[in-house]
Amino acid sequence: MSSSTALSASIAPITSGVASKLSPTTHRVPRHEHSVLRPPDGLIYTIISIAIFLVFFYQPHSWRVALWKSIRPVIPDERLFLLVGLLLSHGLVFIIANLVMTAIYYVEHPFFEQFKIQSKPWPWKRGKAERDAYFALIRKSILLVFFNQYVITPILLWTSYAGQKKAGMNGDIDNVPYWYTTLIHITICMVIEDTLFYWAHRALHHPAIYGPVHKVHHSYKTSIGLASEYAHPIEFIFSNAVPFSTGPLLCGVLTGTGMHYLSFFMWSMLRTGETVDGHSGFEFPWSPYRLLPFSGSSTAHDFHHSVNIGNYASFFTWWDHWMGTDQAFKRWEAKMSNQQTEKSTSKDPTPTAAPAPTTAHPSASTSATTTDAADSTTEPESDADATPKNEVADEGIARRTRSSKKKKSRRVE
Repeated sequence: MSSSTALSASIAPITSGVASKLSPTTHRVPRHEHSVLRPPDGLIYTIISIAIFLVFFYQPHSWRVALWKSIRPVIPDERLFLLVGLLLSHGLVFIIANLVMTAIYYVEHPFFEQFKIQSKPWPWKRGKAERDAYFALIRKSILLVFFNQYVITPILLWTSYAGQKKAGMNGDIDNVPYWYTTLIHITICMVIEDTLFYWAHRALHHPAIYGPVHKVHHSYKTSIGLASEYAHPIEFIFSNAVPFSTGPLLCGVLTGTGMHYLSFFMWSMLRTGETVDGHSGFEFPWSPYRLLPFSGSSTAHDFHHSVNIGNYASFFTWWDHWMGTDQAFKRWEAKMSNQQTEKSTSKDPTPTAAPAPTTAHPSASTSATTTDAADSTTEPESDADATPKNEVADEGIARRTRSSKKKKSRRVE
């Protein structure tokens, strides 16, 4: 299959107006599928994933009680203890995870690079202009993330304390939950968060909201861990904080047992780790989040950042599947999988230079000249500047695309 044919097929799901403003991006075909059927070394990664899951959730109850008895009395005031505990549980995971990812980005060790989603160099390696623009974006991100987490979050948590108590949330030393209770409560939180996040995120892509609000987050076309929480304060409240905090409030209603603060802090750590993982730019096969049934993937969210369409959910894929907002991604994924299969089965006796392990992303350019020109565009001026339209029927998009091509053909004639 020629590259022009592959590109034409992969670009069909996207409107020509949006596609024309996307700078080129190439994505690797994932070498390690996150499913039961994996390459031989996938068994090792599965074992690592399970080990991370068990270490996080399972501890002997006596250990959990001893831990809580040692930290709960440190701050006698329960409201202040809750605030400090949440900020620490979130902050430690966010900072440590991003420090680790920063080391991975800069070292570029082949072991990690094989799991890199985009094959293009990182923005800070694409020339001085783009490097300076990207680092300026990172500095802005740090300031906004700090404001959201250490100004807005304390206000939201402090003012919602009475409601949390009514919902049965507590930090009682004599009521430390068993590991399976924590697991049940966090599972409920994931399902509720995923549902609310899907619809809030999808609403943020409405043209009236995207430009003034969600476009801030989409400044990152090439996503990194820090981008996970870079969001306009309005988005942070309604798309991040509300979905995150609704599950803990409903645990008491759904299970008869209010969520304990130990479980709440663990939920904060898990959600923070998931969003950094999803924005990292890597598809790590040992990620414990891929153990979830109907789990999403970092590749899916990276696709969302690249082309600004579909894949709106956080933990799971069912809402995107039910609502049909994953069709563009599925077609691209199927096309890339077919190309990989064809390459692996074809035999060419003519010696050729080894091709780069990449495939054209729907946002890729059709020529090297266009690619070079678009590469000079700084990261914040890429696809984030194209305000996406509402989701429309894919057949309608393809029909308009074909119609546009016919009109251009007539003009040439």
